[in-house]
Amino acid sequence: MGMSIILCEGKTDQSLLGNYLEKVALWSPLSPETNKVFFKKNNPFAFAGNSISWYENAQNEYRGIWQVRGCDNFVKAISRIFDRETREHLIDNVIVLTDYDDASAADDRLSGIKNAIGSVLGERLLSESLTANQWSMVEFNSDFATAVKVQMAYLLIPRDSFGTLETFLVDEIAKQSKDNESVVKQSGTFIDELESECYLQKTREKIKAKLGVVISVIYPDRAFGTLDSLVKAVPWENCQVCEQFELLKKVY
Repeated sequence: MGMSIILCEGKTDQSLLGNYLEKVALWSPLSPETNKVFFKKNNPFAFAGNSISWYENAQNEYRGIWQVRGCDNFVKAISRIFDRETREHLIDNVIVLTDYDDASAADDRLSGIKNAIGSVLGERLLSESLTANQWSMVEFNSDFATAVKVQMAYLLIPRDSFGTLETFLVDEIAKQSKDNESVVKQSGTFIDELESECYLQKTREKIKAKLGVVISVIYPDRAFGTLDSLVKAVPWENCQVCEQFELLKKVY
């Protein structure tokens, strides 16, 4: 049973990524009613609570998208995964998907993840060469002295410029037509110029608001839904994002 886990920062990222992979990679979402593997009492990933959305691909391999609730929690999540792997090898691939919003912060996250792997595995760690935007192998010995290999990728979004997954998606929507480009521009201006002492006080909140306004204007029938339903209205299959998510093809 091949298994992969993608770690992302929050619910919005999880929804965006899950929707993309459903439409483009044709992953099928799993639910407690249709699958018992990850929803039983001895769930091997119980430490993640209900924060993992599980999918199955055409080869009957399981894929999970785990929203760790903030980039500061990547280290804890990676530690939990590799601690679990030392006792029973279940995961073939681990992908950490994070915003490329600041070069120094992105480097610090990568260093934190590498340190977490080294801390958990200690002398059992045989080799690790994790770098940004490419696959690498982590090799170590299990608690039973058997050799284990886990492929890892640290994927920055956008890959070639600073931003977030939300800004990347907004940019892709703008590229689809002149009308979309105009809507994106005006929506950004509206949010940037909005004056309020209560709302959108943080940069991250403004980024999410811009995405919400853009999708609500272009897909008004979803305007009163949750952000998750808004995201599902986006025609990912028409967005030119394959190059950006090239690394993910390994787990399609």
